[in-house]
Amino acid sequence: MLDQPFLTIVTPTRNRAHLLPRLMQSFVAAEYSGVNIEWLIVDDGSTDDTQIVVAEFAPYCPVPLRVLYQPHGGKHRALNMAFREARGQWCAIIDSDDRLAPGGLRAIQETAEAAETRGSIGAFMAVDVLNRTTQHRFAVDDRCLTYEELLNTGPTFDCTLMLRRGAELRVFPEIPSETFLAESALMLSQDRDSRWLTSNRSAVLVEYQADGLSARMLEVRMHSPVGSARLYRALNGLSLRPVLRARVLANFGRFWWHALLANRRPPWPGRLLCWIAVPVGLPFALFDHWSVHRRRSGKKPSIG
Repeated sequence: MLDQPFLTIVTPTRNRAHLLPRLMQSFVAAEYSGVNIEWLIVDDGSTDDTQIVVAEFAPYCPVPLRVLYQPHGGKHRALNMAFREARGQWCAIIDSDDRLAPGGLRAIQETAEAAETRGSIGAFMAVDVLNRTTQHRFAVDDRCLTYEELLNTGPTFDCTLMLRRGAELRVFPEIPSETFLAESALMLSQDRDSRWLTSNRSAVLVEYQADGLSARMLEVRMHSPVGSARLYRALNGLSLRPVLRARVLANFGRFWWHALLANRRPPWPGRLLCWIAVPVGLPFALFDHWSVHRRRSGKKPSIG
């Protein structure tokens, strides 16, 4: 084995002791001897048996495994730690509730090699979502695009995110007291002209959990409103198609109010359109609070 692996599979996790063994088993089915790989688990302050479970399966893991621990700070902080500590030339993020598809390691390696050859800083690989008949795929496959161009080609969706490590890679910004920041913030932290490879080749099987981030996304973002508002303000600085810009501005105003209602200092709007978006966002923020209250009381929110 070479001193520096080509690929680090990064798994940020919190209270997923019951799912990590399944992910480990998927490495067995996906193992490919041509991949020089390591697996890096970052435990984001778990309060379940994560550390015990990982220690139990570590001797049987088919790839070199390392485990890091941090006090609970959110997935983005766990990824920042992983980017600092990873040994691989490339990092691929696979969540603890996901699993590798058969042949997945080969697909990830070959996609990373193609992205590197073409001068891309990273790659987005489509995923297969279990128990869903319709799967999302890129309208522009096997192309190197800026993140701005990618946003303008169609709706975004969950992907396997891969990044090339190096001096040019910038990590997530971190906001004190907030524990969530969407992965778009990582893309926007890179140079605006950085290129990303899109691939409709799937290497990961996704199974959304009832208590996962995707299922709780509204409440999660409401609890981290400053970062969310800053993200939408940054997105507004891109050249976006009109429909997408309108959505970005509405969300900026929405989370600006969530920050204010949570007694936090909202980000300065800056541009004129962001100032206009602030009053527009108030009804959305109020509806968010109402819908979360309804959900917690066991009632489904409805409009109209």
